[in-house]
Amino acid sequence: MTGRIEAVGPGSSQWRFGQPVGVGFFGGYDGHCKLCRRGDFINCQNLTISGISVDGGYAEMMIASAKAVVSLPDSLNAVNAAPLLCAGVTTYNALRNAPLRSGDLVAVQGIGGLVIVAFSSRGAWGFAQSQSRAAAKRRS
Repeated sequence: MTGRIEAVGPGSSQWRFGQPVGVGFFGGYDGHCKLCRRGDFINCQNLTISGISVDGGYAEMMIASAKAVVSLPDSLNAVNAAPLLCAGVTTYNALRNAPLRSGDLVAVQGIGGLVIVAFSSRGAWGFAQSQSRAAAKRRS
């Protein structure tokens, strides 16, 4: 979900009214469980998920934890930013944490946004594009 901040709660000094922001599926973490104390926030035992454990997703307005909000540049419109917050971050983190070098061939298995974001971003990450034999055969 993308939008602009309408109000800021106490203790959230890094955010300002009207600032463009986004919230993906990851709605925050408790910071106290064993996994959080190890820095493994995505596997928090009390993970907050937007649209499931808290309001969000397709809502017109939502309340989000400061831990879940990411700043967006003013130049990036909401329609272009939204896919980056779920499929984009999923693909980006997988590629960022993989032991890859520029020019390596990467296979992305998934549906919809994962593959679209991976292929549209491949040049920025220095990866080559290939397609499966089945996909190539269907296109010919």
